[in-house]
Amino acid sequence: SMASRPTAPKAQMITSANNPSAWSDIDDPASIHTYDLSGKHDCWIIAVLSLFSCGLPCFGWVLAEEVKLTLEAEEVVVSQVSCCGNKLRRIPYGELGSVEETRCCCGWVGLTLGRTMFPGWGYEEALVAEVVGRLKARQRLRGDTGQIIRSEHNAEMLQELNEKLDCIMRHLKITYRT
Repeated sequence: SMASRPTAPKAQMITSANNPSAWSDIDDPASIHTYDLSGKHDCWIIAVLSLFSCGLPCFGWVLAEEVKLTLEAEEVVVSQVSCCGNKLRRIPYGELGSVEETRCCCGWVGLTLGRTMFPGWGYEEALVAEVVGRLKARQRLRGDTGQIIRSEHNAEMLQELNEKLDCIMRHLKITYRT
């Protein structure tokens, strides 16, 4: 159920000195994490622009978009909710593409995941580092690198089984002809 899933605190709480993140560059790929990546500056920019254009400052909050990112075991779920509609995308880690931390000339810190997002007021360095770190770790496990690692591990296991089988055959004095 949705209620039992662990969730990350809101962006502005993660970087607080009183509530540091538990992120330590180690990710349990089976764990589920939800992050609020909604940008607070978007609604202010829209509100100011709408105030000058039509005199309605509340218009910015109507158009503001709520973005939630949920890291599941096999895929990332991106939920976007706005007055214009709701979007829910499920993207397997192997198909995720480039995930990067980005910095704006005004000092904002964000992440690029198909599009650039600046969570909170744009100064959420710890949150961005955690999300990018977890996504990259899961990409390595599930993407091409992960496939290569699993293939190498399977080849080692197969070699070990062949050696054990050879031992058993010698012990039982069974000959095998190729």
